Amino acid sequence: MLAGVAHELNNPLTAILGVTELLRDSEGVQDNTKRQLELTHRQPARSAHCPELASIFPPAAPKKAAGR
Repeated sequence: MLAGVAHELNNPLTAILGVTELLRDSEGVQDNTKRQLELTHRQPARSAHCPELASIFPPAAPKKAAGR
């Protein structure tokens, strides 16, 4: 299941990374816009590691039903 979650997260993150990189490296982009694109570019890269972090935690134990 974790692999499916990672895949679903990484697809849109990869698109965001690609588009922000293309825009940032385009000619004629103002410096303040480049800074904003750089910030935007960094965030998906950080988020891409979330599924990996989740894999280090053991699955939660099933909860007991009340009154049993």
